Amino acid sequence: MSIEMTKLSKVLFLITIMLSSVMIMGELVIVPITYNLFDAFPNDRGVVNTIVSIPMMAMIFSSLLASVLLRKISKKTLLIIGGTMFAVCSILGAAVDNVWYMLVMRIPYGIGIAFVNVAAVALIAEVYSDEKKRAAIMGYYYAFISLSGIVITLVAGSLAVSFWKNAYFTYWSVIPIVIMFVFFLPNIKPVEQEVKRVQGQKSDPLGSKFWIMIANFIVYNIVYGYAMYFISSYSIENNLGNTAFVGILSAITTLGSFILCATFGQIYKKMVKWTIIPSYALSCISMLTLYLYPSSITVIVACLIMGASYGLAISYSYAHLPLLVPQKRIDDAIGVVTASYSLGNFATSYLVTGIMLVLGTNNVTSVCIVFAGFAVIYTAIQFLVSRNEDEIAVDQAI
Repeated sequence: MSIEMTKLSKVLFLITIMLSSVMIMGELVIVPITYNLFDAFPNDRGVVNTIVSIPMMAMIFSSLLASVLLRKISKKTLLIIGGTMFAVCSILGAAVDNVWYMLVMRIPYGIGIAFVNVAAVALIAEVYSDEKKRAAIMGYYYAFISLSGIVITLVAGSLAVSFWKNAYFTYWSVIPIVIMFVFFLPNIKPVEQEVKRVQGQKSDPLGSKFWIMIANFIVYNIVYGYAMYFISSYSIENNLGNTAFVGILSAITTLGSFILCATFGQIYKKMVKWTIIPSYALSCISMLTLYLYPSSITVIVACLIMGASYGLAISYSYAHLPLLVPQKRIDDAIGVVTASYSLGNFATSYLVTGIMLVLGTNNVTSVCIVFAGFAVIYTAIQFLVSRNEDEIAVDQAI
């Protein structure tokens, strides 16, 4: 560790950081009640669509803002700010039975998620200077995020059975987590407050390899977004099952992510810069499976594969990509990674709709073969980039 902490402080720090995942996955509260939102506001379907998607858009810009703020304030402070924004706007998100009120509340809600996500990952990177240990903790963190997603979906769905607004009671769980932010996180002074910079000095560039990998990661998240947002349409279209079956598919996807996140540390030790290649290749296999063999068994397998792929991809992106940039730009890199997956997920629905329009079909299954082609391209590009990657970062990781 790069800072001194007692054993008890280390344990409390890890528990607190892991619990921040509840905020990262808080959006899953909306998943079981999306239909209810459309039903509650039948004359405002466009606004409801925006309610569902706008947090992701807010995250794109606020993730980049977070990396700028971390030059001025500590990561603990940003976690408290983001956590408080999330808590207030989520708990009160449906307090007023007005579609425009709910829309407005979802904007700072999304900003809060981005602040917590960027600051939590940046704090892990700062506390754990050893790259092997950092990779392991990062894997555990995203495994906990996957686990939180399963729990949140089950709790919110159960609460919403009697009345859809009851799902919002799930958000009360974040109040003790914000309190834990205050008491159990180290308050590390930002570098720019410790070292006075030369006025007008330009920041070191993040580097071309970093940006190529980010571009790949954005497209990858568009492909992964299919498993998140269109697996329901795919299942119904191919007569594979009802909404209960779709819920099972969602849990299976999350389970795949959990398994690979939990084992990421060991995988990364052996593969380091090559870790992302099987992840991207698996996404291609998943899309081809969905396109060629639409059945209840193969869709389960495809979702498990895609979930496993995502577990590797998200852990790798936060653990390895910051190694490719100058030390003082690590927070910026983490902000860009967060913005990139938000952008990819946000763009999924628009790209799927666009592809269907170009193909002249209303069949979402046909999009899978196009996405498989995308996966082949970004896997090949990533292979070339990884092969030529500087060994400096790799040596640090080993």
